[in-house]
Amino acid sequence: MEFRVEEIYEKGDFRGLLRAVASRRRREKPGRRVVGTVIHIAAWVVMVFYVLSVVLLYATGDRDTAWSMTGAGVPLLFIFALMLVLRSKGIMAALAWRNYKEKGQPISYRFCEDCFMAYTPVSDQRFYYQVIEAVWEDQDAYYLFVSASTAHLLRKTAFTEGGAANFRDFIGCVTGKSVERVK
Repeated sequence: MEFRVEEIYEKGDFRGLLRAVASRRRREKPGRRVVGTVIHIAAWVVMVFYVLSVVLLYATGDRDTAWSMTGAGVPLLFIFALMLVLRSKGIMAALAWRNYKEKGQPISYRFCEDCFMAYTPVSDQRFYYQVIEAVWEDQDAYYLFVSASTAHLLRKTAFTEGGAANFRDFIGCVTGKSVERVK
């Protein structure tokens, strides 16, 4: 059976891809999630403690120390805030979309028994199924990972031949990988 996909990536596709990357990382390295959560909580605790300290110093009349702490702490506060913002998947998706150079360009995939091909207006590529490290899916798309953070994204509504419903069994069979669900 042959499958074909014809699509033009949109900003929302990148949000889905980042969710798939995060799900894959959580599955493969559960310790990263714990470390990330601890860093997130620590950043909030430090920011709250800092603000309360400065407010208390101003309230008790120690304005010189409060002013010094404000001057020294603002860069740290900025770094912690930036760290929290950069952990946002929405912001990361927007940055990835902004840096995506092929906006508006169609991409076509053709899946055969021994390989799959990707066609764009500027390139034709052939991939053997051995390059696929993992296969993930959510309600909207399949993600064929060729590295930890790089995947071929196949929107389920973009299948023109073979159908998205049958693709799950096909890709699992030819890659020997189970299709994982994005959470």
